[in-house]
This record gives sequence, structure tokens and C-alpha cells, in this order.
Amino acid sequence: MRLRLQKAVACSLAGAMVLSCAPTVQAVEIIQASDYSDASSTQDTTEKFEALSRQVAKESIVMLENNGVLPLESGSKITLISAGSFKLSGSGSGGSRASDEATITPAEGIEANPDLVLMREVMDEESGGMFPPGFAPETEAEEEKELVKDFTEFVSSEEKAAEYAADSDTAVIWISRSPGEGNDRYAEKGDWYLSDKEEKALEYATKYFDKVIVFLNLPNIDMAWVEQYDVDAVLLYGYAGAQGGNAVADILSGAVNPSGKLVDTLASIESYPSTANFKTSALAVEEFTMEDTSLRHFPWWLDTPNPAYGYDNGTWIRPYDEYYFTKYEEGIYNGYRYFSTFEDIVAEYNAQVSEEEQVPFKVYYDFGYGLSYTDFAIEIVDYTFPEEIPSTENDLQISITAKVTNTGDVAGKDVVEFYYGAPDGVLENPSMELVAFAKTDELEPGQSQEVTVTFDVYDMADWYEEDAAYILMGGDYNLYVGDSMDGAKENSVVYSLDVEGYTAVREGSNLAGPAQEDGTYDQYLEDYPEIELTELSKYDYENTKPTGSAGIDKKDTEIQDKAVDADSAKRNRYEAAVNGDEDVANYESPDKEVSYQDYYTDLLDKTNAAIAEAQELYASEGKAEYQLIDVYEGNCTMDEFLDQWTDIELCTYVLGAGRIGQQFSGEEQEEGQRNPDGVQGNARLGVPEFSVSDGPNKVGTSNGCTTTAWPCGTNRSQTWNEELIYQVGLATGYECLAGSTEILLGPALNIDRNPLCGRNYEYFSEDPVMTGIMAAALTNGIQESGCGVSLKHFAANQMEGENNDRWNKLDSVMSERTLREIYLKNFEIVIKNSDPTSLMTSYNMVNGKYGSCADEMMQIAREEWGFNGISMTDWSGDWGNAVTMFQTATDLGMPSNIYMLTYIYTALKISEEEDRGLTYQEAGGNFDIGKQLTREDLEEIVKNTLNTTMRMKVFADYYGLDYSEISDYEGTSQFQTELGSVQ
Repeated sequence: MRLRLQKAVACSLAGAMVLSCAPTVQAVEIIQASDYSDASSTQDTTEKFEALSRQVAKESIVMLENNGVLPLESGSKITLISAGSFKLSGSGSGGSRASDEATITPAEGIEANPDLVLMREVMDEESGGMFPPGFAPETEAEEEKELVKDFTEFVSSEEKAAEYAADSDTAVIWISRSPGEGNDRYAEKGDWYLSDKEEKALEYATKYFDKVIVFLNLPNIDMAWVEQYDVDAVLLYGYAGAQGGNAVADILSGAVNPSGKLVDTLASIESYPSTANFKTSALAVEEFTMEDTSLRHFPWWLDTPNPAYGYDNGTWIRPYDEYYFTKYEEGIYNGYRYFSTFEDIVAEYNAQVSEEEQVPFKVYYDFGYGLSYTDFAIEIVDYTFPEEIPSTENDLQISITAKVTNTGDVAGKDVVEFYYGAPDGVLENPSMELVAFAKTDELEPGQSQEVTVTFDVYDMADWYEEDAAYILMGGDYNLYVGDSMDGAKENSVVYSLDVEGYTAVREGSNLAGPAQEDGTYDQYLEDYPEIELTELSKYDYENTKPTGSAGIDKKDTEIQDKAVDADSAKRNRYEAAVNGDEDVANYESPDKEVSYQDYYTDLLDKTNAAIAEAQELYASEGKAEYQLIDVYEGNCTMDEFLDQWTDIELCTYVLGAGRIGQQFSGEEQEEGQRNPDGVQGNARLGVPEFSVSDGPNKVGTSNGCTTTAWPCGTNRSQTWNEELIYQVGLATGYECLAGSTEILLGPALNIDRNPLCGRNYEYFSEDPVMTGIMAAALTNGIQESGCGVSLKHFAANQMEGENNDRWNKLDSVMSERTLREIYLKNFEIVIKNSDPTSLMTSYNMVNGKYGSCADEMMQIAREEWGFNGISMTDWSGDWGNAVTMFQTATDLGMPSNIYMLTYIYTALKISEEEDRGLTYQEAGGNFDIGKQLTREDLEEIVKNTLNTTMRMKVFADYYGLDYSEISDYEGTSQFQTELGSVQ
């Protein structure tokens, strides 16, 4: 529905791109890090971020439709209608939810605007207000509730709608949804489609009000209703943070000209090529009996043998062997890459088949689309191409300059989008791919600005699995410049690469594809060829179009989980055994003379004895000979330093987010002084603790500090303003310092594969370049303060799980090319440009390996991209495979508890004392059976965490060093640079 498409402009930065058009800005007073010395000062400091939050909100709102009604005339009388079945939502649910804020609602923003008149709020009677529980501001006094009316009356009585319209000229309708962590959406009324009440509200509003404006308080929704109802304007509000209400009033009144652009394609749900596979598929194998208890089947929480099903004379029986997966049959054609490439191909296919066989293809609004109150013109004025042939021996740059002119009547900002279309050869390519972008300053009518982007030719390369390298194919590369995908096609230049066939520009290895070593997908494929992956091709659409037919849809079967509780299984079953849980009542201990409960209790007692011994060592000897500062200053080697560690100290240190190891710190932490989550320090060895806080859209603290609810990840990207998001990073870094946080658990930069994913609002875009650029800007800002980030979720976490019971068990199956070009490229950009402190692994598998055990993917990050930080699990990660994950891809297992410490310590002592791995019973029923955990394993991963710690501000503060002298960043403990800009 590109009905009122306007031209616009912008410029940007991908990979190592250099942007020459830094926006002009006006200074905002920013609190210095020293002002965060105590929690009492943080309310004042938070207020100083309101202007920045408001600016991000204003630039993030995307105007999709406007027939001239906006901006509203001064004095417009507004009836504000919350028609959403979930009310007005501040964000999705989960770790990054916005709550407990002094939040500006749209009603408050409109009331505070001198050019607008709020006549009433029409709210849903079920909530008593526009906000879900936990998000609303404090209750208003009774006399201030006169505006509040009943939404039920509005939608049930046409007379009531007419009555409201009699004293109001404008209806502003809110359509809201609140998906989130563990909560995918459904293609049903009231979720993806409008509810009956919402349809009725639109019907009555458009019938009786002079003007009807719709705000979408959600990431995405079906947009067919725009043509059905004669609405005057539609704006994608998303989740615009604590200042969203003020931003709404700014845009309605014309105080601000909207400049947001879409970062996801808005299409019908049937049109997305990923929808066919956006479900849990399963293989349900016949009942079987297994004699050899050393063998295992996957998934691990339904491993074989499984004591939950009974033990009978050495024969373990279970009813099903289940494997849950989703196939990425769309391959590299995610989002706009599909829609821009396959429109004509699908149309040709549909013309040749029956109506029942036709494939839906309905795009409402393109990626990069967004309207303004003014018009812009763009032209390419200069470009520079390299004369050399790109190869693995050089890095060659392309530079393009575009001129943007405001040809309209009011001031405004525009976005310049740079795309490329690579030629086909041994590989096929999408017709357009984003490579760079930038945002202009605010341009007055008639004013022009030139923007220049520079990017590496390598940024246009494809992964060729046959050669295990990134390649550029010979031929013409079309470079497009415009304010949208359609607009960009009007301005193009051609970069011709004169090589025969192709040239390799980066070498690597095929590590993480479906056939990766020890990947369980490849093992199952041998027995079940029907799950083989077929990827979409524009040269054979009929035989490669996604169908999602392999496997069994859980909704259509009676397959049931009969294993013990998944969370208990992830952590291992020691806790359940010690506490006599009936679910593990048929456990047998290795010693037949001892009950399973006594056996595990004895292991727990041995662990506690080791802790007590370490405490005695600290009490009697105090500080060890070498401290961590000695490693930093070169007075001893890391190996010499680690030789001083006891076994229990090593085991404790690899288990984060808890206070198990606090007994080694030398002093107790008072509640409220620091976040309880993090990595415990060790005063005997001079190792500082560091804390982590949830994110990524708000710093979640536990010490009473007030922090800002920033616009969500998608909204940040919709600004297309890299500098602005860098400033959000600076402010977030300061708030981390206020909350005694050394590592923020974010940003979350998974790709929006399908609009039904519950966590899309937390992510940045369907495009990996957009995602990588914005996440890198945010990361640079946060880490400049001395706080670190943990990029999440590494990788391919695009689905929370059907019915919320498969999200942490699902295998994301895709080719290595798809993985590298779409689902890893975003991480690659951030790692290469921002040097993040940490990576958080994902719950899901990728091609048969859990993220916490995916040593191949971690090898790509470390050896190809240069990642040198900490790898941590998501909470409870893959605890069922703790030994395996510490031997492969994990440095920190989050969070810890005494039972996990017992598990790790037991594995280490058995390896040291008996030179063997764990038995089935000792492993707690997971597939660490037979695995040995050695001291060398633990020392290797402890080294990694310690090396990272020595680059952190917390290390400088612990030893009284100047942070600027130890850090790769420009920050200091007294960071003096102003936040910079908001305009």
C-alpha cells in the first residue's frame, strides 16, 4: 500500500564505514560519572536524560499514512481512544520491560501541549486505564479522572460515539499489543488481526469524527484494515519509552516533523516466506527400549535412558524420542530481500496455477518507508570506486556522496538509504541489500546537505560454502541511493568488477552449517531424510518455495512431554535428588548400598567442606603471594597466578550471577549496595567482582537507582540516526554506573525473521546491517563509560516457541551461508567495530548444537572476527550439559546455585582422583555421561574472564588505576565529555 510515498534522504555506516556528515547538535547537560556516587542523586540525573529519550521517541515514530490531516490545526479537540485489547503498552514483556517509571502517557502529552485540547480518554473497562499492571503511573486523584470514559460504551453504542464526536473533531485511536519473552504472537483476531472491539471502534470513529488518526502501539500487525476504513492518518508508535506521550503530542501538533523509517517490511502474514516454518515441528519416533545406558539421544532433557519413565533390570523405556526444529527454508531471502526479489517471480507462478495453489504476496509498506510533513529530493553528486581488483590481500573502499534538498514548505530531517544489487554467478543474490545509511540535519525549506558514506567492497561479498570463503562475483554491482527502497531505484551508479567467475576476499571454514561436527541435526538426517533442508531459489521457485511440511506440527499431535520439569533438568537433578523430589524417586545411586538421596547429599556435603577449607585458607594466610594486579603489571604469568587457586575457587568462578563465591571475597555485601547478580570476586587473590543487570532497553538495578525506560530496539533503529543512538549508549553507560553494574545484558540483536516472534520489539530490524550498525553505536556509547555489554542472543533466536513450551529446545536449521550472511553478520559488525565485553549464548540450538556448546560458532567469533571477551550463558542456559559447555563455548554459566557448584566440583574431583568421566547417575541424567572436566579446562576459561576483567573499569577502580590507561576506549572514571547532542 505504497499510496502516499514521498521521497526522502539519509546516509549511514556499515561495518567499518566512515560517515562524513555528522549531524549538528545542541548540547544537553549531562551528569558526570562521579555524580552517581550514591543512589540519592540518581533521580536528578535521570531527569537530565528525558530530553534525549524524547528526541529518540520523536525520531522513531513512523508516519505510514497522512491525507493532509496532520499536523493538526491549533485548538483541535481530541478524543483519545484506547482500542487495544492489551491497552497501551510501554514495551513487550521480559527482561527489558519498561515499568515503575514516571512515564508520560499520550493523554498527559496532549494535555501539556498548548495547541491541542484533550476532551476525554475512552479506556477499556477491564484495566481501568490505558496501562497494563506494573506500568501505570501513580493513581490520579479522583477529581482528575473526569476525562476517563468507558470504552465498552463507545463500541457498543453508536449513539455514544456520536455524542463524543459532537464536541471533538479528532479521534485518536490506539491499537496495542504486548508480546514478549516466552510469548510469541498468533495470527488470530485480537493479536495479529484487529479484535472485534477494535474494528467497531474504527467503524464508529470514521463514521462520526471529522478526523481519525490511528497509532500502532506494537511492532507489527496486519494492515488490511487501512483500506477498509477511511482513516486519515496512521503512525507506527511502537514502544517509544518513557517520553513517548510527549513525542506523540509533538508530532500531532506539528512541533516535530516525523522522520522515522521502517526497519521491517509490513506485509500480510501469509506473505512472509518464514511463516510456513514459524512453528514447532517435531519428529516422534516409535517407542523403543535401550539396554546400553551410556548412550544418549537428544534433546538432553528427554535423554535416554530417562529415570522418569522407570528402571527395570537395566532396561530403560520411554514412549517417544522427540526432536524439535524449525527450518529456515527461505534462506538468505529474509524480509525485504524476499519481497524485493520475488514479486514478479511469485506473480508469474500464480498465473500458472489454480487459485488454491497460489502463493500470497501482499506488501503494505516497504522496508525503509516513512512519510514526512515536507518533501525531499536526492541526487548522487559524487562517487569513488577502487581501481584494484579486490582479493584477500587488500581492503578496498567505495565512497558515494548524495545531495539532499528540502523541496517542501516546512523544516524536517530525512534519511538517505544506500543499497546494492550484486550479480549472480556461482551463487544467486537478492535484488537489493542495505549497505549504508545516514540521517540529515534538520533542513529548512530550500536547504540542501551533502552526505557521504564510505564502505568496504567486502561488505557486498557472499559466503561460498564450496570454497569456505567470502567471494565477490564478476559483473555489475548496482548501487542505489534514495529515501526508501522504491525511491532508491531512481538514483543508481554501477560498480563493475572485471573478474572471471569470482574472487575470494575473506577466507574461513564451514564450521556451523547443518553438517557441523557432532551436530545432532546431521545425525537425525541420516535416519529421517524428510527433514532435509531445501532453501528458496529464484531460479527454481516451484520446487524450493517454503512449505514447512517436514515433521509434525505439535498442535496436530498428542505428543506430550513426560520428562521431568525442563528447568530442573537444565540445572541438573542434584537439587531434586537431595530434596527427595518424587519426580526422581526412581534414581539409583552408583553405590547400590546407598540411597540416591544420601548419595547426592554426600556430594553436597563434600562441596560445602571444600568451601569451608577455602575459607580457612583465606583466614589463615590472607592474601595470596600473587594478586591479579601482578599479572597485569607483568610480575607473574597468568599460569603462576592460577597455580594459587584451589579447585573449589576455580569451580566457583565459572559460575556467575550469584553469591556462592562471596565467602571468598573477604567481606559481605549489604543488600541494596550492589546488584546481587554477577561474577563473585576473590579478595584472597585480588580479583574484583563485577555485577550484571538486565537490559537492553532499560538498566535493571537492585540498589534503588532510577533509570530511564528508553525506546525499544526497533524504535531506536527507526530513527536511522546512529549518532543519536550512540548518545543513548553514553547515557545508558552512566546509568549502569549508577546501578553498580559492570555489564549490561544487552543489546539484543537477533534478526526479525517473522513478525509473530514475541521479542521482535527488543531486536533492531529484519536487516543485519541496520542491526549491526545501531547495536554497535549503542555498544560504543555504553562501553565508553567503562561499563561493558553482553550481546545477545548468540545466535538465531527468532522464535519464542509455540505454546511457550519449546522456545528453549528448538533447533534452528539453516545453511552456513544463511547463518553467516543474515544471522551472524549483525554480531560480526558489532564485534569488529565495538569490541564488546561479552556474548550471551542463546537457548536454542543452531543446526543441532546449543549455543552454550556451539564451539564452532564461538570459533568464528573469536578467530575470524577478533572477539576476545567473555562468553556467558543465558539464565539457566544449558545447565544439563554443564561439563560439555565449559569444554566448548562457555566461560560463565549463569546463574549459579550450590547444586550446580556441587555438580561441577564432583566432575572435577572424579576426573582428578579416578581419571574418568561421569556415570549416568553422577551426571544427573544429562548427556555429560562419560565426560571428564579437568583443571586445565577450568583454568583455560578462567583465563579468558580474568583477561577481560583487566580491561574493565571495575578493575581500574579496584586497584586505584586510571581507567584510560588500561582500556581500549576513551573513557575515564571521571568521564568529562558531554553527552553531546539532542536537536
